Amino acid sequence: MESARAEAGRGKSSWLNPAVAITVALLATFMGICKVKDDNIVLAMRQAQVNKLESANREQIAIYQALAKDQATYDVLNLRDDQFGLLDALIAIAISLLAVASLTQLPWLYAMAWVPSGFGVLMGLSGLSGLIGWSIHPTRRIQLLN
Repeated sequence: MESARAEAGRGKSSWLNPAVAITVALLATFMGICKVKDDNIVLAMRQAQVNKLESANREQIAIYQALAKDQATYDVLNLRDDQFGLLDALIAIAISLLAVASLTQLPWLYAMAWVPSGFGVLMGLSGLSGLIGWSIHPTRRIQLLN
């Protein structure tokens, strides 16, 4: 009798493990794609710093103009890098929740994992602003982590 109840309980949430596996695969793939873009942004940030240092040989006015332009470029790239950093943290939290949901077979925990998943994907899409054109600033969210 107890065995039948346990089997019936497993049947109710038999969708959970495949749903978790598919969700984890999709989130990991999205995170991997965004990681490549984030690495490119870091390279661009480094190049902006190099350009700033190379401009030190120009005349004073030209130097300040170039520094201001380079700093603006650096600030934009830094924002996008922060968006991808927040993406990494949120998706990692979501994947952890999904793993626990799979182990405990708690559907509500699976549903809860969609909260950081959604915000993580939103930050990733914002970081890919060259493709989409969004400009969501994660400043307040990042300050919570400091």
